[in-house]
Amino acid sequence: MTTTAQTPATTPAQPPTSPRRRAGLFVGLATLDLVQRVDALPGPDDKATATWQELAAGGPALNAAVVFAALGGDATLVTRVGAGPLGRLVADDLRRQNVRLIDLADAGYTPAVSAIAVDAGTGARQIISTDAGASTPPAPDDPRLNNLAHETVDIVLIDGHHPDLAHAVLDAVTEARALGPTDTLGVTGAPTETDPLTETDTHDETDTLTEADAHGETDTLTEAGTHSETSATGETDTRIEADTHGKTDTLTEADADGEASAPADTDTHRHGLDQPPGPFRRPTRPPVVLDAGRWKPPMARLLPRCTDIICSAAFRLETPATTADDPDALLDALLATGARFAAISNGAEPIRWRHAHGTGQLEVPPTQVVDTLAAGDALHGAYAWGLATRLADSPIDPADPIDQRPQALSTAATIATRSTTHRGTRSWLADLRETHRPGDSP
Repeated sequence: MTTTAQTPATTPAQPPTSPRRRAGLFVGLATLDLVQRVDALPGPDDKATATWQELAAGGPALNAAVVFAALGGDATLVTRVGAGPLGRLVADDLRRQNVRLIDLADAGYTPAVSAIAVDAGTGARQIISTDAGASTPPAPDDPRLNNLAHETVDIVLIDGHHPDLAHAVLDAVTEARALGPTDTLGVTGAPTETDPLTETDTHDETDTLTEADAHGETDTLTEAGTHSETSATGETDTRIEADTHGKTDTLTEADADGEASAPADTDTHRHGLDQPPGPFRRPTRPPVVLDAGRWKPPMARLLPRCTDIICSAAFRLETPATTADDPDALLDALLATGARFAAISNGAEPIRWRHAHGTGQLEVPPTQVVDTLAAGDALHGAYAWGLATRLADSPIDPADPIDQRPQALSTAATIATRSTTHRGTRSWLADLRETHRPGDSP
């Protein structure tokens, strides 16, 4: 009798599950940028011959969305572009950069054309533009805005242009996350500012994060850094240094009492969960980042709606009045508006940052500058991507809480520095896409 050996049954190998791409919603200005590179900027009543030129879509929120998408995120831009020839050029460029466009322009709207001259010797630039202009605010029941309430949004960035669109988008996004008892996003339970929720994304994966309210009252967000110094007021001032690989050498300071705050509320019956909450928690509402490049009067109403404010050294508040020689007062004033995190960028100088638990500086990696155009926009887009990724993907241990914001800014500073080593706003993106693929950690 012949015996046939039987091969043990094997389970087919399952393909690895791809992490969900983080979704960023960007609201603000879209322009058409004509960039001319010259050996020296022309003086009054003078002419110069350009050695290089580029035509591309521009604007702070638009460029930030382009960088977010290049880093592997799903970027959506809400702006006004129009259906005319110039608007089609902007829309075509956004399509090439994998940015979804929600165009809320009136009939006949034409985007601004920015005339930009870049000094080849220094990388400095001059920009002339009409900016956003006046438009009719969107209707409260505009389906293009209402549909945003049913989409996964990990982070929102606004640039202060088209403030009516910013308020409309924030209303749609935040109101959707204040629904109850069971809303269209799969969130169960009526949320509060310090009440963690469980939200299911489109892949049926539960992805949550515990986060403090706007005043940072429910958690301790930092950990001890090796370069910490204690000031006379008892605050710990910490320096974070990013090397050329985007790694952070030191973290931020410990809370005054060195203890982590307890989680807000994990009652599974109250939230309608079949199982206890997992190790990840998502905030009730997504972080809202303000690119506050320069002061614009509509920002007075936008500032209180933002969790993260990153401004340039030229930014000034009107009330309370701030000056260039007192950045600490500016950071304090920005936090007083309700923001959880504030930072001031100043070109190649260190970036100053502050949150409720401490303050510090972030060194900008040195480099040979070719072009500074849109470097600030790259900083903001990379920060939005880094923060959204860190908050969604990092486990939160109640015994060892970590504030993700300075680390996200550290990575963003390194990425933005890379943008200054190329001409224009698009030539560096291919390299960025190669080094940051979807699912990569910041």
